[in-house]
Amino acid sequence: MTPEEQSMGDLYPRLLDRLKAGDRFLDVGCCLGQDIRKLVYDGVPGENLVGAELNAGFIDVGYELFGDRDTLRAQFVVANVLEEDAPVWKDLHSQFDVVQLGMILHLFSWEEQVKVFEHAIKLLKPGKKGVSIIGQAVGHLLSEAHPANRKNTFRHNAESFKRLIDQVSTKTGTQWKVEASVDEGLSIYDGKRTWDDPNTRRLLFEVERV
Repeated sequence: MTPEEQSMGDLYPRLLDRLKAGDRFLDVGCCLGQDIRKLVYDGVPGENLVGAELNAGFIDVGYELFGDRDTLRAQFVVANVLEEDAPVWKDLHSQFDVVQLGMILHLFSWEEQVKVFEHAIKLLKPGKKGVSIIGQAVGHLLSEAHPANRKNTFRHNAESFKRLIDQVSTKTGTQWKVEASVDEGLSIYDGKRTWDDPNTRRLLFEVERV
């Protein structure tokens, strides 16, 4: 295991320490809110957690599945990460120490991914060193544009992801420490999925402001 992979491996314990100490966390593409509920279960105050989801139905199903509509103190909003000027984002900009992009990056083209990271930076506390963007996505050993839903989505390996962040850094005038790796988490090629092939992997990333 490389030092970078080891650092990624202890990401969750480090995240827990930060959030228990009072850092605020936003989960973009939170789906059922399972990651937020896991953090609450592990001792993070729900008041410091926000989930954003494009499909309101997922949020409702999450409450029904976990039975915590009246007890969970986390906030959920219905929002599209590409629509950064939408009113729903107004009160969330500049509020967070950690933004998670969980299994959504591969849904976008390279150009849209740049916009996603630009928006994520606006959601982070401005000028504060150590704020971070974390997440995972469907990756690819060779990195490639991949036709899906009638648009060219892009799947990264570690090298192409770092090039993406370099572009984001240049556009925003910000500096970031980037850790990224691909693992065997999605190497499940069996010929049944149109998006899958033998080079499919899971991309893990942590981007920290320096």
